Amino acid sequence: MSDDNPLSDLPPEIAIPIQMALTAFIKENLGSIYIMIVASLWLGISLSLLMALLYTSTSKSRRKPIFILCMIAVAIGTVPSILVLKFLIQTFIGVEDLNIDVTQEVKPYLFALAFFSFFASICVDSILLFRLVAVFPRSRLSRKQLAAVFGPLLLLKLGRLAAIIVFIVRYLEKTKTISSSDPTEFFTVISVMPEPKVVWSLQIVDNAVCSILFMYRLHQIESFSLRLSNPSYAKRLRTLFLITVSNFVFPVVFVIIELALMNKAANPRLLAGISVSATNVEAIGVLFATIWASQEVDSWRQEQHTDVVSRSGGSGGRMTGTGLSFATRPATFISTRQTETRTRDYDSQITTGGMISSGVYSINEGSDADESEKRVANLA
Repeated sequence: MSDDNPLSDLPPEIAIPIQMALTAFIKENLGSIYIMIVASLWLGISLSLLMALLYTSTSKSRRKPIFILCMIAVAIGTVPSILVLKFLIQTFIGVEDLNIDVTQEVKPYLFALAFFSFFASICVDSILLFRLVAVFPRSRLSRKQLAAVFGPLLLLKLGRLAAIIVFIVRYLEKTKTISSSDPTEFFTVISVMPEPKVVWSLQIVDNAVCSILFMYRLHQIESFSLRLSNPSYAKRLRTLFLITVSNFVFPVVFVIIELALMNKAANPRLLAGISVSATNVEAIGVLFATIWASQEVDSWRQEQHTDVVSRSGGSGGRMTGTGLSFATRPATFISTRQTETRTRDYDSQITTGGMISSGVYSINEGSDADESEKRVANLA
C-alpha cells in the first residue's frame, strides 16, 4: 500500500538520509521559503492582471494616459517579486557553493530591489495624481488655485524621488565595505540609514494630502447632488468614496507597518515580504479602482443618453429641452430641468457627471408651459 511520501519506494538506507537533509534544509530556510511563496503568488497575480488588461483593452483605450500609467504600474509591480525570487535563489546557491561570493552575487539584485520598491510607489501615486486632475480641472481653476492644489503634491513627489536617489548612492558607498557572506548584513546597513524612513514618511504625507483633497471634492459633489435629490448618483458617489478611501489608505497602512518593522530591527525576510506585498497591493488597487471608474463612466453615459430623452410631465404638458454640447474634458456639471404642466405640477430631472463628451436634450412640442433651465458648471 503506497502513501503520499515519495521516499517510501526507496530503500530505508537512502530514504532516511534524504528525508533528514530535506528536513534540515527546510528548518534552516523556512523564512526564505515563505518569502518565495509570497513573491511567487504576487508575481502570478500581477502577470495575470497584466495579460488581462492587455486582452480586454481596445485600440482606443490603449491610447489613454490612464491606461498607459496602469500598465506601467502593474509591470513595475512585478519587478520586486522577480528580484526577491532571484535574490533568494542566488543566496541558496551561494551557501551551497563555497566558490561563490554571496555578497557580490546578490548585491545587484538588492540595489535594484531597493530602487524599484520605492519607485513603484511613486509611479502608482502618479496615477492617483492624474485622477485628482479629473476633479480639479485646469480649465476651471486659476493659477493660484492650481498652485495651491498641485504644487505641494509635485514638491512631495520630487522630494521622494530625490530621497530615493540619495539613498541608492549612499547605499552603494556603504555596502562596498561589506565582506561578510551573510546577506542580512545588507539589511543592517539599510536599518541605520535615514533615507528609507524619509521616503516612507514623505509617501504617507503625499497619500494623505491626495486623499484629503480627493475626498473633500467628492464630498462637495455628493452634498450638492443630495440637495438636488439625485439618490442614484449620490449612491454611486458614496461607493466611489469608499473605493477611494481603500485605494489611498491601504498603501499607507503597509508603509506604516514597514516603518514600524524598520524601527524595531525586525527580521529582514519579514520586511521583504511586507515590501513586496505593499508594492503589489498598491498597483493592483489603483488598477481595480481605475477599471471600476471606467465602467461607471460608460454606465453613466448610457444613462445620460436615456435620461435626456423628453418625457411628458402631465396631460397637455410640454417637456422642453435645449441642445447642449460640452468639450471633452475632466469637468463636472449639473443640469436641472423643470417643466410646468397645466395643473401646476412640476417634473424635475437632475443629471450630473464628469468627463463629458456631449449632452443633448430633445424638444417635444406641446401646449403652453413655463420653462426654466440652468446649468451649474464645475461645482465649487
